[in-house]
Amino acid sequence: MTRNLLLGIICSIAFLASCKSDAKELQTSTEASETTLTKSDTRERDSLQIVKKLESGGRDVNPAEISKMLDQTEELKQKSLAQKDGIPSVCPLLSPSDIASAFGIEESTVKESDGNRQSTPNSNSKSCFWRWNDSGIVVQISDNPLPEEVNDWGTRYINTKKSTGEKMMSSAEERFLFTDFKGPGKYNIYNPDLGKFYATKGEDLIISLIFNGNFKKRKQLSIATELLDAIFDKL
Repeated sequence: MTRNLLLGIICSIAFLASCKSDAKELQTSTEASETTLTKSDTRERDSLQIVKKLESGGRDVNPAEISKMLDQTEELKQKSLAQKDGIPSVCPLLSPSDIASAFGIEESTVKESDGNRQSTPNSNSKSCFWRWNDSGIVVQISDNPLPEEVNDWGTRYINTKKSTGEKMMSSAEERFLFTDFKGPGKYNIYNPDLGKFYATKGEDLIISLIFNGNFKKRKQLSIATELLDAIFDKL
């Protein structure tokens, strides 16, 4: 006879209202125990995998090192789960101080604007604007709109920019192709004439950075790389 059935019989004989409360607490306690057991089993499984990997590589098995590796694995899992809940907000990824330092301007002149105040919760992109004097910069993060159907979205997107390029409103016939640069993403491409930079995180996130103003091409590349490095450190 199961615990829940036994508890139900007792409830029918004695004080029903009170026992309903006890039954709810028992169910909650049981579910919590099962969850804890599952996490424990998962950690034990991961621990064994790490031990096997260390031994196969001829390395000593250090309990402290294994515990640290398990914590890092759990942290990565939590970040992955958080990512599935939506695109991270862009503005917190760069501060006005970061912008001022990169461009060599006074921090007090930098004005920050969230580009997604009116966006829908399920939007597949978020952006932030930083402006000063007659210049500015935009950073946008987009995620894979069809993750269950396209598992190489980032690769396809980047290859299209490199082979087909982009058009400008003022020059509908001319196409601007993108080329590689050394950056923090899996892929990193840019077009200095457009002042646009793209970097991918895995296959499902694309970070774009767009200059607005009169900046020398070499300076664009240096600043974009610095800011993208800062962004990737927080993603």
